[in-house]
Amino acid sequence: DITQTLGDLTVDAMGATGAVNLTALTGALNINNAITGASINGQSTAGVTLGATGTLTASGSGNAIVLNAGAGNFTNNAGATALNATSGNWLVYSTDPSLDNRGGLVYNFKQYNTAYGGTILGTGNGFIYTLAPPVITVSLTGTVSKVYDGTNTASLSAGNFFSFVPVAGIDGDTVNALVPATGSYDTQNVGTGKTVAASGSTALTTL
Repeated sequence: DITQTLGDLTVDAMGATGAVNLTALTGALNINNAITGASINGQSTAGVTLGATGTLTASGSGNAIVLNAGAGNFTNNAGATALNATSGNWLVYSTDPSLDNRGGLVYNFKQYNTAYGGTILGTGNGFIYTLAPPVITVSLTGTVSKVYDGTNTASLSAGNFFSFVPVAGIDGDTVNALVPATGSYDTQNVGTGKTVAASGSTALTTL
């Protein structure tokens, strides 16, 4: 284990058969050359940077590689093969995807509004950000009609939902609103200008 109590921690190379723990308590973590181990955990308060040959390879299962950039960001200069969790997966924590350089790393999921130590919802290799995404509000619009059948059930379509069309999200993500196919009129009686409501199954998903 290596812990830097003041300032940045720069690691040139390291090989181990067990766990490798690198901690910069008050600075950035810079990894210049290859590091191997059963697991690799890198902690920083001011960012994590992988140099051009700063590849990480871990042989363990589960979250075999974990990098936490703290209040800083993640910079990958080693390319698409920088993180290699051969029997597990890797996780990278930082603040904002627009400030990161992923360097071509292929990931399985991204998660927002989550600090280090928070609950992870995705599986596989992932980027976790403290940045919270915008809230998208879905509202009913347009006209809903039907032949009288004695019930207050209303059939809804995509055109009845304002903001149903995907909107731009963070980091080029697409935000889709999952909306119900049915709603309800205020009463089952025949009339015009009636109120239609839909609730209980609207959800927002960031892809």
